[in-house]
Amino acid sequence: MMGSRIISFLVVGWMLLTNSLVLFSQTGMELRSELYVGVGIHSDVDKARESATNNLLQQIQVFVSSTSTRIVQEENANLQDTFRIQTVARSSLMLRDVKETVTKFPEGTFKVTKSVSKDVVRELFAQRRTKILSYIEQAKNELANTKTQGLNLESALKHYYRAWLLASIHPDTVGCTINGVFSFVTETAPREIETIVHGISFVPLKEVTDETMTWKYRAMFRGQPVSRLRFEYMDGIGQSVGEVVNGETQLSFFFVDKEQRERELVAEIDYRYEEELDELLAFADSMQQGRTISSTLLFKLPGKKNQLEEPLQTNHIVEQTISAALQKLLDTRGDLKMFLNELKTLVKGKEIITGNRDDFDSLEGLYGVVISDEEVLAIVLCTNHRFLDVETTQEAEMSTFNGRKIIWIEVLK
Repeated sequence: MMGSRIISFLVVGWMLLTNSLVLFSQTGMELRSELYVGVGIHSDVDKARESATNNLLQQIQVFVSSTSTRIVQEENANLQDTFRIQTVARSSLMLRDVKETVTKFPEGTFKVTKSVSKDVVRELFAQRRTKILSYIEQAKNELANTKTQGLNLESALKHYYRAWLLASIHPDTVGCTINGVFSFVTETAPREIETIVHGISFVPLKEVTDETMTWKYRAMFRGQPVSRLRFEYMDGIGQSVGEVVNGETQLSFFFVDKEQRERELVAEIDYRYEEELDELLAFADSMQQGRTISSTLLFKLPGKKNQLEEPLQTNHIVEQTISAALQKLLDTRGDLKMFLNELKTLVKGKEIITGNRDDFDSLEGLYGVVISDEEVLAIVLCTNHRFLDVETTQEAEMSTFNGRKIIWIEVLK
C-alpha cells in the first residue's frame, strides 16, 4: 500500500516536472522568437565576436528580404540585390541596443552571443523612413522660399543627398511627390540634385583686382539669387574652395597667360558636405562612392574688354522680383505636359495672358516660352530690346530658336 502511494507521488511529480519543463521551454522559445540572435564560438574572442555578428546579420537579412519590394534592374540584379540587402542589414547594427554576452569555457574557447529585439529593428526602419521624407520636405521648402534674400541651395542639396543616402539603406522603397510627380526617393533625389546644379549660373559682376585676376560673381538659380552654396573650382594652379554668401562669391585666378584671360571654367558643386555626416550617413555615403551625380557647372572668366562694359547689362532680370505665376511655370518646366497644364490654369485664373507675337503691341517686359514637341527649351524675358534667359540671366541668341514655337506671356499678377 505504501509502495503504491510512493509510485503515485512519483508519477504526479514527474508529470508536474514535465509540464513545468514544457512550459519553461515554450516560454523560452517565445522570448527568443522576439529577438534576432547571432552566436559565434572560437578560441579567439575577437573572431568569436565577428562570427556572432555575421550570424546576427544573416537573421536580419531574412527580415530585410521579406519586407523588400524594390525592383533591381541592373544586369547583375541578383548580385546587386544581395549586396543591398547585406548593406541594409549591416546598417541596423549601428543600433546601440545590440546586446552581447561572452562566455569562456574551461578548454579556452569563447562563446559570444549578440542579440537585438525585432521590435527595435522594425522601429529603426520606421524612423528612418520618416527621416527620409523629412529631408525631402526640407529640400522642397528651401526651393519654394522666395521671400528671403535668396535660395539656400546648400541646404536643399544637402537634404536631397541625405534623403538619397538613407533611402539606399532602407529595406523597402520610399516614395515622394515633387512638382506633382510621384517617384521613388532613390530615383528622384539624385535627379533633383542634378536639376538644381544645371539651373545654377555664375554671373560676373566686376573685377576686384587685376593683379591676381579676382572677380566678383553673382550666383543665380532660375532667375533668383542664391544665398548659400559651396563649390570647388580650378583657379589655374589647382582646386580652390569657393563659397556663395548672400548671393555673391569672389574668385581668384592664377593663370600664367594673363593676356588670354577669357576662358570657360568648371566648378564642382558640393552636395555631400562630408564633414557633417553622422555615423549612419557616413556609412551610407561610403556605399555610394561608386555611383556619381552630375554636379559640374560651367562659367566664364571675362576677358580684358569686359572690364569696360557695364557689368549688369546682361543681368537686368536679377533686379526684378519673380512673380508667383512665373515661379509656378519655372517649377514645372521639366515636364512639358505639366507645364502646359499649369499655363492653362494660370490663364483661367487671370494671372497671365498668352498669345503669339502679333497679339501684343510690344514684346517689352513679356516672357517667351520656347518649346519643342517634347520639352521646354527656354524661357526668355524681353527687356531693353534684348532677350535674357530667365534661368541663366545671360543674353539668349534667339536665332538658335528659329522654327520653334514661342508662347509669349504677359504676367498680370
